[in-house]
Amino acid sequence: MSKELLSIKNLIVEYSTIRGKARVVNKVNLTINKSEVLCLVGESGCGKSTLGLSILQLLPKTGKTINGQIIMSG
Repeated sequence: MSKELLSIKNLIVEYSTIRGKARVVNKVNLTINKSEVLCLVGESGCGKSTLGLSILQLLPKTGKTINGQIIMSG
């Protein structure tokens, strides 16, 4: 049986800009189990860094988690 190390459920993150709100992470779901490796690949500006900053709770002041859960064990 695998042990979940990280579980993300329905994560939504937005940034406030002078033009309004920009949703940069939209309904992300993922689970990483013990002994698994994850490689996150995507175009520039698609939200990879924002997802990482959300997991580490290091979003800048303009960023806000709108919905979802991030559960880390260990």
